[in-house]
Amino acid sequence: MNNTALSLPSHSKLPARFANMLSTPSDSKVEQLWWQFRGQEESLNKTHEMINSPSTKQSISLLLRSSLKDLNEPINCSLFGSSLENAKKILQQQYWEEAIDLTDVKFHMPNNRRIEWRENVKAFNFPDFTLENLFSTLSTLLLERDKFIAERVEGVFNALSKSHVTNTPEGFYKRMIISDIHRDGFPCSTRCGYINDLRIVVGRFLGRENDNVVSSYDLVKRLMLHTGQWVEIDGGTLRIRVYKKGTAHIEIHPDLAWQLNEILAMLYPRAIPSQFRTKQKKKIKHVNLSNTLLNHDVINELGQIQPVYEMKGKPGFNLSRGNKIENRVTPRYPFSMDKHLLAKVSDVLIAIGGIALEKHEFQFDYDPMPIIEQVYFEGRIPDKYSHQFYPTPAPLAKRMADLLGNVQGLLLEPEAGQGALAEYLGKDATLVEVSSLHCEILKQKGFKNVICDDFIKWAHKTVKTNTRFAGILMNPPFSEGRAVHHLDAAISLLADKGKIVGLVTLPVANNYYAEGMSKQITPVAQKEFKGVSVDLAIIELSKL
Repeated sequence: MNNTALSLPSHSKLPARFANMLSTPSDSKVEQLWWQFRGQEESLNKTHEMINSPSTKQSISLLLRSSLKDLNEPINCSLFGSSLENAKKILQQQYWEEAIDLTDVKFHMPNNRRIEWRENVKAFNFPDFTLENLFSTLSTLLLERDKFIAERVEGVFNALSKSHVTNTPEGFYKRMIISDIHRDGFPCSTRCGYINDLRIVVGRFLGRENDNVVSSYDLVKRLMLHTGQWVEIDGGTLRIRVYKKGTAHIEIHPDLAWQLNEILAMLYPRAIPSQFRTKQKKKIKHVNLSNTLLNHDVINELGQIQPVYEMKGKPGFNLSRGNKIENRVTPRYPFSMDKHLLAKVSDVLIAIGGIALEKHEFQFDYDPMPIIEQVYFEGRIPDKYSHQFYPTPAPLAKRMADLLGNVQGLLLEPEAGQGALAEYLGKDATLVEVSSLHCEILKQKGFKNVICDDFIKWAHKTVKTNTRFAGILMNPPFSEGRAVHHLDAAISLLADKGKIVGLVTLPVANNYYAEGMSKQITPVAQKEFKGVSVDLAIIELSKL
């Protein structure tokens, strides 16, 4: 078949970062779908012809009667009144849905466009499913995809309250104000829908593909409990402040604002000045890339996490809810959740310190609800690999603490994580941790002196003070030679006669040297730290 006249457009006028993520099916996939339709249509014709033959009609009647309790009961075979024309309409309806699903067009349609498409298909308002019509319709939709995305962005822009002076031609660089986001104690579904569209478009810039399951209604409902406070959401790309009077203020990260303006300018090329459609030259705070962004379906489920209660009575009888089990939580409907989604939610709960139990329950050694809410808002958790977060197993942590001994003076844990080592230093120890989420977990666990900072930078500032530590317990990051830099920084903060006990790779332990320090090495068996493929050792450094 010569397809020179039948091909789908693949170009886009959207910003390159966005356009590169658009999905256009290959011409061969479209042709394959059409041939499947032809085969199904041919089968339908043959089946209709067969069931209309006298012998087949009689056979069908006999078979249907054979399934009845009373074999003498007459039956009317509904197939005898079937319509081949209507059957083909239904078949074409199914294949038009499959055709649009080959593209990501529906994903990018504003809500009103999706409703319009759905209603047209439901009313059988579509052309015949010919190869020419198939390519023509998909081509038209793909060419309009840029417009759909721009309309979605425009919907947010038009939703801004016209009574506030911040709604200016600077577009998304300025603070956005949406009025009536809630009233009478409940969020407004329509106004929350504009935030949905904004979050979906921003999610595409972050590489979230086909993540269309956003619930900003639940988000606003939860934000109503924190009125007057700025809350970062979706990986720090947006921050929202909801007021009691029903107004929501929204600010967008500058590195995304200019790209949204560029899309908006496709509809209003003269409305957004060019200086607001290009990346700012001044240095700005970038989105933290050392975090794992969560899909919105996972975020939605985290918002439904609930405490676990004891159950009184016997199963199958009058069960009643008893006391709340301390620090134990569960997803709201775990047994009806998609197993893949449930696994992702479970991974998040384990990543913040939960221990998986039966019945999809998770036990924590601290109150996890404030931390789960923070993850729900921020939509991210620290990336295990960039943060080099490998918690020290409890037996090994106890062994290291015993080697440190009963040190008199200030104690320090430089890379505190979620407190696996710090538990043996006491609640008054100084803990330094780069992850803000882990810092909140440490505070929830009762540690009093938690410092959210990069240890190397913090040590550089602290060494200029008189603060020195008698004992330091540490499990520094191993990658890119960072363990050596962390050991050097720790030594710079060590008091006279002080001691460091650290967990490092065996080569680092063997080769590390610091003037004025004694060193002892104790190899660690692989079974003591499962999941780590390198040889480890405990290094003891004492100031002479």
